[in-house]
Amino acid sequence: MSNETKLLIGAILAGSIAYLVPLYFGSIWLGYTLLLLITISFLGSLIWFARLNLESKISRRVVIGVTGTLLICNILLFVHDYNRKDYQKNILLEIRKILDTGIARSDVQKELTYVFSRYHTGDRNSVVETARDVMPERLGEDGIYLSEFDLEENSLNDDNTNYFYELDEEADELRVIVVTDVSRGENPEFKNYDGQVGRLEMEFTVNKQGVGYEVRN
Repeated sequence: MSNETKLLIGAILAGSIAYLVPLYFGSIWLGYTLLLLITISFLGSLIWFARLNLESKISRRVVIGVTGTLLICNILLFVHDYNRKDYQKNILLEIRKILDTGIARSDVQKELTYVFSRYHTGDRNSVVETARDVMPERLGEDGIYLSEFDLEENSLNDDNTNYFYELDEEADELRVIVVTDVSRGENPEFKNYDGQVGRLEMEFTVNKQGVGYEVRN
C-alpha cells in the first residue's frame, strides 16, 4: 500500500472519528476543531507531496496553489463561524423563547379561559371551585400543574418547561406559573419560582375579573 493511499485512508478514518466526538462529549466545537486539524494535516501533506514528487513546475504550482487556497479557506471559515457562535446561540435561544411562550400561552390560557366561561355560564359562586370541578386532572399534587404535554399518554420526553399553580381562596383566584429550563429571561439574576435563576417565567391568572397574563422575567 502506497503512502498516498495510507494518508487518504487515515484522513477518512480520522474525520469519521471527529464526527463522533460531539455525540460523545456533547461539544460540537471540539469536533469542529478536530476536523480542522485533520484538514490542515491532510492538505499540508498534499502540499509536501507535490513539492517532493511532482517534477513539472506548472503541475507543482497548480497543486500547491489550489491546496493552499483550500487550506486558507477552511481556516477563515472556521474563524468566521467561531466568532459568530455566540450570535447564533442567542438567535436560537430567542427562537426557543418565542416557542416556549407561544406553547405555554396556547395551553394554559385556553384552559383558564374555559374555567372563566364555565364560572359565568354555570352560575357558580367561586372561580377556584370552578377550576377544581372542570379541570381536576390539571391540578396535581404539591402545586404541580399538569400541562397538555404532561397529560399525553406514553410521553417519555421532557419539554423542559415546569408548570406550577396556586389557589388563592381569599382572592378567589387561580395562578399558574410557568418556568422554562432553557429559555432565558430579561434579568439574569431573577430568582425563579422553582429555584432556578434567570430563566423565562410567566404567570397566568383567572379570577372574577377575567384571565390575565404576565411575563415575570
